Amino acid sequence: KAHLESFNPVRTMKRDEYQKRQAADLFLLSDKPVIYICNVDEASAVNGNHYSGQVTESLQSQDTEVIIVAAAVESEIAELDKGCRAQ
Repeated sequence: KAHLESFNPVRTMKRDEYQKRQAADLFLLSDKPVIYICNVDEASAVNGNHYSGQVTESLQSQDTEVIIVAAAVESEIAELDKGCRAQ
């Protein structure tokens, strides 16, 4: 109760199997998995950069995933695909 009243998400709470089953029946939004997306430049797309490293480091204690993308490159690829279909 104190964990939730402190505005912490359920997914970060230490629970035994019984408590996990009980919370699963409530379908709490803060119990859902979280994915963090770090948008980086093209040169940092493979390994990330200083900032994405800080995000990953700060989330080490949580059961979550960090995905690194170069959204500008993805956008360019999408535009190329549209051009190919138009012809």
